[in-house]
Amino acid sequence: MRSFLASVLLAAAGAAHAAPWWSAFHDATLNLVLATADEAPPAQRLHLQAQLAADYVQLRAATGRLVTARMLADTLQREQQLVDAGSEDARRVAPLLQEALSRVQRFEQLRTEALAALAAHAAPHRTSEEWAALLEPVLVDPRPTLPDFELPRQVSGLVLRRRADVAGAETELARDGRSSGAEQLRLARYLQALATPITADADALPLPGLPQDPEDVLGRARSDVARRLAILTATERAAREQLALLQKLQPAYAQLEQSFRQGGVTAQETLQAFSGLLVEEDRMAAANGQLALAWIAWQAGIGGAGEASTSELLGAGSP
Repeated sequence: MRSFLASVLLAAAGAAHAAPWWSAFHDATLNLVLATADEAPPAQRLHLQAQLAADYVQLRAATGRLVTARMLADTLQREQQLVDAGSEDARRVAPLLQEALSRVQRFEQLRTEALAALAAHAAPHRTSEEWAALLEPVLVDPRPTLPDFELPRQVSGLVLRRRADVAGAETELARDGRSSGAEQLRLARYLQALATPITADADALPLPGLPQDPEDVLGRARSDVARRLAILTATERAAREQLALLQKLQPAYAQLEQSFRQGGVTAQETLQAFSGLLVEEDRMAAANGQLALAWIAWQAGIGGAGEASTSELLGAGSP
């Protein structure tokens, strides 16, 4: 048991010196935002980091979708100018334009709310003027912010030791484990259970009531991680599917635009196609935002113990 426990502690010590979990975003502004969490008590630090990262992702997502909403409203306004008043096309465009203008207002509000939430959760570490200067570049940048990660099929139960609830239960169990042979065996089984891999499970249910025994704490934590991994898996799949759709539409629109310049299609047809493309780009931005939030929640669930590795960024680097 001693050699196993020593290997567990050695693995945890190595993880503690790894790059911080949010470095997977490769976002210098996010690094500065999360620096405000350094002064938080250790027990609260990961929660604050996850909250700030989620606020930042929502701010970036609202900014990107606001840019797309404005482009869509502008496109529909141009199309409205081309159609005859009272025509079937006019009756089709009018409600679409009204909806697009409403979306502009909606995402302006969402961006304002995300900015306020970010400032509130980080207060009083920066003044409002400092926040304005820090976030000014991202308020005009429509690109998504996404983590660079490899989706795990399963994760070692050892990551649970980074969770405060499991760490507390283990401390209690280790203390009791010195009293008798039976308690030592219980501790050994508990440590062995930590090494059992956790797989995605959207239907994992928490144990009823408040956990009492260390085994109950571990079971509840495993269920929580299994659900978070299932959500991450689902959002990653949705983002990839939307990216594949968008990658098919973009060349088709480019061909249509070339045909318009050559006189093969009308301006109205081109604008309609562009409107459809913008709708799918907005869905891509929404999927990217959900993926980033799911990954943050996953990191919070495993105590920030995940390792970042190179993988496709789902269009994060595209202009």
